[in-house]
Amino acid sequence: MVLAAVKWALSNRTIQKHLFPIQNGAVYCGSVLSCIKSLRHNLRLSNSTANNLP
Repeated sequence: MVLAAVKWALSNRTIQKHLFPIQNGAVYCGSVLSCIKSLRHNLRLSNSTANNLP
């Protein structure tokens, strides 16, 4: 069970390193948070536009 968890964590870390090749964890966290904020902003804009349609 523990071995499976370790393998899972290592594989996810490897995938994240290839998707986000940033060495500093703080920068990685900041980039993810900015993506989330941008997505929320775009969703709010699309919802407000949809509400104004006749």
